[in-house]
Amino acid sequence: MTPRRARRPLWITQRIRRYEQYGRRSDLLIERDAPIDAPDGKGRTPLALAVRACVDSYWKERRSPESVRALLHAGASVAGVAFPSSYTDVDELLKSHGATA
Repeated sequence: MTPRRARRPLWITQRIRRYEQYGRRSDLLIERDAPIDAPDGKGRTPLALAVRACVDSYWKERRSPESVRALLHAGASVAGVAFPSSYTDVDELLKSHGATA
């Protein structure tokens, strides 16, 4: 079993990313084999949080699909992720990885 501490970093990073740009932290955790689909306490996966961060960001000029791209590239599941998201770049990424409406 994976230690509790190792299961949480990706979703915590995605929450932080909603307000600040910490893309390298996500990349580092992915490189170190953090669980890609580990949900937080409310059942949200890092990918779901990354999509939400892109869509709900108060700072529209800071929105970037890079964390979504990195998580999908690392093998994150699109199951349970809101689609379509209303953000064209993110929707194209999700669709290319099997998301359907």
